[in-house]
Amino acid sequence: MSERSTQPIFSEYAINPREVFRAEICIINGRQVVRLTRWKRTPEGDKRTGCAFEFGAHRCQGVVKMLSDVQRELGGLPHATT
Repeated sequence: MSERSTQPIFSEYAINPREVFRAEICIINGRQVVRLTRWKRTPEGDKRTGCAFEFGAHRCQGVVKMLSDVQRELGGLPHATT
């Protein structure tokens, strides 16, 4: 049985008034893992939608570089807000 421990939410990014991307730092089998998920806000509470993207915390810089490469290829997304 794997050990899974979720720490408090690290960061959220609003997609629209009803949905957010959420980043959590978790411990899985004794290792720090970053979990990126999408959540819908409902009257009953937040509900996760779709799959989670999980990677070792030590891989954050590589994931950031990949996203930067995608953003550059898309032309910097001038319509996006930070």
